[in-house]
Amino acid sequence: MKDTFKVLNEMCADGVIGTYAIGGAIGATFYLEPFSTLDVDVFILFGDNPPSPLLSLGSIYEYLLSRGHTVEGEYLIIGGWPVQFLPPVGPLEEEAIRNAASHLVGEIPIRVMSAEHLTAIALNTGRAKDFTRILQFTESGILDSSRLDGILTDHGLLDKWEKFGKRFLEPDEL
Repeated sequence: MKDTFKVLNEMCADGVIGTYAIGGAIGATFYLEPFSTLDVDVFILFGDNPPSPLLSLGSIYEYLLSRGHTVEGEYLIIGGWPVQFLPPVGPLEEEAIRNAASHLVGEIPIRVMSAEHLTAIALNTGRAKDFTRILQFTESGILDSSRLDGILTDHGLLDKWEKFGKRFLEPDEL
């Protein structure tokens, strides 16, 4: 995976992508025990002026294909890992990318969404595997509850959090 992260940093340095953050299951493994996943989710910002009103990943594909990386279905294979480049779908993801934490993988610096943002995004997405991840985060004790509360409040997710809590958590864990 180090090779994948090295290429992401090269893409930033070469101006192919703007700010990025690792999210999804791989992002969660920076805070939780590792678990099985098929791909690396890379959330990207295109800066203040996106390439067009219709988002195009063409420059990313051109850059990577010209350097010997391949395409497999919806993924670009980088360093042996399937990678999905994802634009933010709303303000929550934009904030998560902008406020990503720096981590080192070996000597390679990368940006990873915070545990609180990953939790809020999982809550907003609402799939069964997302609920499982939220439970892992809450049980791990890693979450900063005041930071999470602020994120949930700012993005209108408090009702979803309360419903999730009633369904899955003990009252004292809310």
